[in-house]
Amino acid sequence: MKKFLLIFSLLTTCYLSAQQYEPMLDEGNEWHFTTCYSGCITDVYVAYDDTVVGILDYKILDGFHYVSRTFLLREDVSDKKVYLMKVNPTKNDEYLLYDFSLVVGDTIEISNPISPFPSNGGYFRVDSIVSRPIADGNNYRHFYLSPTASNTVSTLPATWVESIGSLSLINSPGGYPDINEVGHLSCAFKGGDLHYAQFDSISDCSLLYDLSVEVPSIKYAVYPSITDDEINVIVEQSDIDLKIISIRGQLMKQMRLNQGKNVVELDIDKGIYLIQLTDRKGSVETTKVVLK
Repeated sequence: MKKFLLIFSLLTTCYLSAQQYEPMLDEGNEWHFTTCYSGCITDVYVAYDDTVVGILDYKILDGFHYVSRTFLLREDVSDKKVYLMKVNPTKNDEYLLYDFSLVVGDTIEISNPISPFPSNGGYFRVDSIVSRPIADGNNYRHFYLSPTASNTVSTLPATWVESIGSLSLINSPGGYPDINEVGHLSCAFKGGDLHYAQFDSISDCSLLYDLSVEVPSIKYAVYPSITDDEINVIVEQSDIDLKIISIRGQLMKQMRLNQGKNVVELDIDKGIYLIQLTDRKGSVETTKVVLK
């Protein structure tokens, strides 16, 4: 009987360690990201639309400060890896974001492309992997990583959740999720269903993306320029007032936009800012931008 129990225990352990991988990208993904200073603001970004680059399938990352639609996500389910591509005028840059095939003790060189965290985050070690339940009622592996002793770039730990990604921004696998700094993931939806929720600073999670809703009154796009001291803002109508506001509420810049592409010079410090657009009817659209 003891031998039977030992064999059964070993088989159970092997099964748990080889549990089926739960992909991150679904028919539609929606992430809610909350930042709190004097008050809390929740921004939403999504990956609903599909595109193809070469022979590979991608999801277009949209919303929040990804509205340029030049951020693309793809997942290699067989390798348990997730990549981000940044589409640029002359070439496309692709980065490995997550490797969910890692085991405890493994190290990985982390990139935080175009984010508030160091672009090259250095090497992180997987300290532990714990299976925990989330909002959909199922258990998913939580990866707890910390900078290696040789890492002179990053100083704080990071957390990944299988099927979701980072608890910080999606393009910040080395980001520390701090609600009072860059921010923290508060809700995540997959295929229209609530998948993850964290109610420390919010009261509920409601799916916001709906193809049937009325389109924004101000159609716009914000994307980087070839230089670091300006951004491009495209609007489909004239006489749009633009304000750049710090996350502490200070007005940093104000200008009037014309129809088409507008080059906005950034004579302000690097950081996270709100871009507020107001048309002649008083309609307002707001998004965030990270200046590096």
